[in-house]
Amino acid sequence: MEKLLALLPGRWTLITSSLVAILLPLVIWTAHGWGVAHHDKVQETQRADELHADINAPGTGLRDRLTACQYSLAGLQKRGAEQERAVKELSERAAQLEAEATRRIGIAQQQARQAERRAQSILMRQPAPDADRCQAAEALIREVIQ
Repeated sequence: MEKLLALLPGRWTLITSSLVAILLPLVIWTAHGWGVAHHDKVQETQRADELHADINAPGTGLRDRLTACQYSLAGLQKRGAEQERAVKELSERAAQLEAEATRRIGIAQQQARQAERRAQSILMRQPAPDADRCQAAEALIREVIQ
């Protein structure tokens, strides 16, 4: 039995083996976690550098493109305001022309009615029965001319 007990490891060997069995997986798990975290940090740093380059690239970066868009927008707004002003002026001018045209149409219609009444009064006149036709025509012409 003593030979059998001699084959068993000593107390310190058991304690050391137990600690190694417990701590080795813990160390491996911690190292793996640190490696994954470090790898993620490196990747995110590279991604941040790429995004920074995309934003700040001269001429083609997002910041320069945004500035160009803002200048374009300002120009378009200015031209839009000019066009609105021009449309307003044209609308006002069209309203003035329409009012003038309406006024002139009224005058022309009034003159046409007067001319029609005058023509009707001339056509309705009959020469006196005892008057000579030539003298009646001459009298009518003189009256119309005056």
